[in-house]
Amino acid sequence: MISYDPLAKIATERVASITVRCQAQGPMHLSVEADGSSSRDPMRRTMMARSSNSTIVYALYLEGQPFGDGTGGTHRFERDYAATNGMITATFLVTLVAPAGQDATSDSYTDRIGLIARY
Repeated sequence: MISYDPLAKIATERVASITVRCQAQGPMHLSVEADGSSSRDPMRRTMMARSSNSTIVYALYLEGQPFGDGTGGTHRFERDYAATNGMITATFLVTLVAPAGQDATSDSYTDRIGLIARY
């Protein structure tokens, strides 16, 4: 959950961790990508207000690069792993950035983002 202040002079930033666990035997390559969310544009994601037509535009960043499916200037999480006890666990950080100065009303905002893991 984030709090967004439309009067703030600087962007709102929040960091979240994402953990992927999967069964594996031996080494493997893991790739995790994010879809474009409800806006279909990973460079300009949109949270929709629950009870009004208000929106908040934001972006997700992975290691300072736009997080997406690896196309259109976006990047996906990719690493090689060795299994431990038949499992691989990958944790990485994603930063949400909502630019300052958006005309957002007081409300609850949501968006859905699909994550796709390939190994």
